[in-house]
Amino acid sequence: RFVTYRKGELIIYSAKAKVGKSQLVVNEAYNLAIRQGIPIMILDTELQTKTFVIRMIARITGYSFKFVESAQWKKYPKCVEKIKAAKREIDEAPLSHTYIVGWSNDEIKNEIKRMKIQHDIQIVFYDYIKVEEVTKSMQEHQVLGNITNWLKNSIAGDLDIAVVALAQMSDYVTEERGFKIANSEKIKNYASSVV
Repeated sequence: RFVTYRKGELIIYSAKAKVGKSQLVVNEAYNLAIRQGIPIMILDTELQTKTFVIRMIARITGYSFKFVESAQWKKYPKCVEKIKAAKREIDEAPLSHTYIVGWSNDEIKNEIKRMKIQHDIQIVFYDYIKVEEVTKSMQEHQVLGNITNWLKNSIAGDLDIAVVALAQMSDYVTEERGFKIANSEKIKNYASSVV
């Protein structure tokens, strides 16, 4: 209702810590890839693939994450069937999840290119824009801006693909009477739309 995922554009979803940004990606993956059959790719700096799959199974079945993760469902034949059906839905969906901690920008871009060629990926989700390391020469806000600019131009623009990224809001109020996104105004400046 708020934005359209368009090729060549970067959409940023921002929110404070621990309010469900990664779950938003699970929900979008469910709606786009599983329900609508749109090929998507998730690049994740937060969730390992196993955790993502457990969250997706919970989303499909309506069971709690803990119920799925702890394998309590194995005690109940109806739950076993429901979990197996959910796993089939995930396996058959045009959905790719990759845990990218430690990957370089070149490695990420090459993987996206490969997935676009082999699987016609339409939308890339990047969870989430953050700084691993700050140096004296590059402040946090500059690094965050550079990542955003890279996602907008090198990924969305160069590869002609829609990119949706998540960013964390800072906890302090700015003069704008709102929240600052991840300590960098450049995120807002470089993104196509911010939610």
